[in-house]
Amino acid sequence: MKKLILILVVFFMCPTLRAQWRTASATDLVLAFGVHDTTLFASFHTTFTDNIVMRYVPTAKPFDKWVQSDTGIDYSQGRITSFVSLGPYFFAGQTFKDGTNGGEYRSNNNGLYWNAPLVNSPMGSNGTYLFTSSDGTGYRSRDTAVQWSAVNCPGNAIFAGAGSYMLASTPKGLWRSTDSGGNWSQVTNFNSHIRQFALMGSVVFAVNSTSDTLLRSKDSGSNWTSILLQRPVIRVLAATNKLIFAGTDSGIYFSRDSGSTWTLDANGLGKLYDVTALCVFDTFLFANTLSLSHYQTWYRPLAEFEESLAVIPIEPPRTSVAIYPNPAHDWIAIESDDEIRSVTVLNLMGEEVHRSSAVGNNLVLDLSALPSGMYWCRVQTQNTEHIEKLVLER
Repeated sequence: MKKLILILVVFFMCPTLRAQWRTASATDLVLAFGVHDTTLFASFHTTFTDNIVMRYVPTAKPFDKWVQSDTGIDYSQGRITSFVSLGPYFFAGQTFKDGTNGGEYRSNNNGLYWNAPLVNSPMGSNGTYLFTSSDGTGYRSRDTAVQWSAVNCPGNAIFAGAGSYMLASTPKGLWRSTDSGGNWSQVTNFNSHIRQFALMGSVVFAVNSTSDTLLRSKDSGSNWTSILLQRPVIRVLAATNKLIFAGTDSGIYFSRDSGSTWTLDANGLGKLYDVTALCVFDTFLFANTLSLSHYQTWYRPLAEFEESLAVIPIEPPRTSVAIYPNPAHDWIAIESDDEIRSVTVLNLMGEEVHRSSAVGNNLVLDLSALPSGMYWCRVQTQNTEHIEKLVLER
């Protein structure tokens, strides 16, 4: 009896023992999550049907949690790869089999039935307007995607925003609007192409699609800097007004202080190879992961991420790498106890500007072609990875 009481006391007094991920009973790849009203949707790539849209219905029976919700969708043309919500309407974007953007299905009854695809596919919303792009031009709509007005934003854009400010990542750079997308201006000194945005009020996070690194802006997208985690391969993002989450190839990182410090969380996820999707729904964070042999969907209460003892903080790896001189002029020397496998220099936007694949324990790199400024130097050794700020002065 005393042992039982002791076990119960330890369980309830130690959040680290009870704060972990719970299975959401789906074992397929999630192509996209979407939230409309009070319902969570997911587009799954399955072994038997290739693609299926389902909605999440929490019940007491684990395998009744996902209900098919795709009446009216024609999968012969392609897969559903995005969702957008505005007012009473919910949109499901389709990607054709050749990889081009298809039409957008629309539902006005919470996904129970989907109408025939629209010609222009909504790609984002700020809560008032829908946004899309076609033939090299950006458009916005306020009447459920029936009528569109051209705006001075390039096409092929990825849109994100809230309230009056909007962002659009295009092949021609990053564009920004402060009047709900009516007028756009290009953000200067920004050459990255963004795969995904996540918003925390005026703080914006973005995934650089070229280097899979994380960018942050503290002024609604005007100025940007890079954030390098110990595992820099960033796949997906999700955010609340208090937390930012980054799905990587080694687990889910989260930050309580707008990205200044990060914590790695993989408690209960098992042997993890990739995080493929994240979504904040109600008071939970949902995640889709790839483990040793299959995909799995998980959920976890957001409140657990706000508990200081809920997870294990990141421990910086012990390294024996020296980079000097720093600040440097035209060259740097790198010494390591472990064999060096590669050296990458990134600018503050997370873009790769120099790479060396020379091996050895002592290297000298010629950086005379790089302009003066601040950089990140990433050294991959046989057993670990070392990241250090580097200053070049001419």
